[in-house]
Amino acid sequence: MVGQKNRWMAWLTGLMVLAFFLSGCAAGGGVGTAQGPAPGKVELLMIQAGFETVPDEHPLCVGVCRNLKPGLITPYTKGNKKLFGYLSPETKRLFVGTEGEYQKFVNLAVTQQVEEKFRPLGSESNDPQFWSMWSDMYSSH
Repeated sequence: MVGQKNRWMAWLTGLMVLAFFLSGCAAGGGVGTAQGPAPGKVELLMIQAGFETVPDEHPLCVGVCRNLKPGLITPYTKGNKKLFGYLSPETKRLFVGTEGEYQKFVNLAVTQQVEEKFRPLGSESNDPQFWSMWSDMYSSH
């Protein structure tokens, strides 16, 4: 009888440990937390910061997007004007923002603890299609 009681206690203890482990995973404590922000988190922060979404049907959008690496924020400088472009890896939408909007985005990302590796800044570009698209759509910005 004592042996059967010990087996029962060992089984119950194992079940409790398994339940504890699984409840920790479901609460977000372990598996997947270092993978990155939820899909769309960066895009949501960009919209909150004032970035514009370029419509897919704009004739220059395809060419500009072809030159951008998805998930990388690309700075563009022309004269004293600086803009930032971002091609969403999830939605393939192009986001464009001014220097002030980029700074707001960085502040929001820091506040919401979005790691820098999920908002990487790429090397500067001077794509003439980008500037044509921007002036065509948002020259009043």
